[in-house]
Amino acid sequence: MTQLDGSRTASQWMVRARIAGACYLGVVAGGIFAEGVVRSRLTVIGDSAATLRSIAIHEPLWRAGLAVHLTYLLLTVVMTLIIYELFRPAGPTLARLALAFSLMCSTIEAASLPLTVVPLAILRNHGAIAGFKTEQLNSLGYLAVRLFSTSFSFGTFLFSGFCFCTGLLIARSGVIWRPIGLLLMVGGAGYFIDGNLRIIAPDLAASLFPWLLLPGFFGETGLALWLLIRGVRPAKANLVLP
Repeated sequence: MTQLDGSRTASQWMVRARIAGACYLGVVAGGIFAEGVVRSRLTVIGDSAATLRSIAIHEPLWRAGLAVHLTYLLLTVVMTLIIYELFRPAGPTLARLALAFSLMCSTIEAASLPLTVVPLAILRNHGAIAGFKTEQLNSLGYLAVRLFSTSFSFGTFLFSGFCFCTGLLIARSGVIWRPIGLLLMVGGAGYFIDGNLRIIAPDLAASLFPWLLLPGFFGETGLALWLLIRGVRPAKANLVLP
C-alpha cells in the first residue's frame, strides 16, 4: 500500500476530491434538470406542432435548460480531470481511457447543443423564415430537438466507458468504497446496452427506460456524494498497473 502521489499531501487530495464531488453532484443535478425536467417535459413525442407550442409557452424554462446544460458540461471537464489525477497511479491506462471517454461525451453534447436553439430561432426570427409554412417550421424545430436527443444518447453511450473504467479503478485501488466502483461498472454496462438498443431496437430501448440507466444514476450519485463528504483514502490506495 502506498499513497496516490507523493508530490501532494493527503489534505490536498481531500480538497481536490471534494471539488470533484461537488462538480459531479452538479453534473448529476444539471442532467436531471436539463434532460429529465425541461426537454422531456416540453417535448411532445410524435407531435411537432405541440412541441413548438410547448417551447413557445415555456421559453424561459427551455432557455434555462440550455444554460444549465452548458454549465454542467464545464463542471464535467473539471470533475473528469480531477478524477483522472486521483486514479492515475492506480491504473494509468484505465485512467486515460476514462478521461478520453468522458471528454468525447462532453464534446458530442456541446457540439449538438445548438440544435436545441433551432426552435428558439424559429420563434424569434420571423422575417428570416417568412417563406416557410407553419407546418414546415414545426417539423424543422421538432426534427432538431429529436436529433439532439439522438446525439445525447450517443454521448451517454460513450460515457459508459468512463463509468466502467472509473468503477474498475475504484474496485482495484481501494481509494473509495469498492461497492461504488462495482455499481459504476454495472451502470456503465447499462449505458452501453441502452445506447446500442436505441440504434438497433428503439422500441425495446423505450420499454426498458429508465431501468437500464438506474444503476448508472445510483453509481454516479454515490461517487459524487462519497467524494464530497468522505473524500479519498490516499494512504490505502493500492497501485495496480494495467
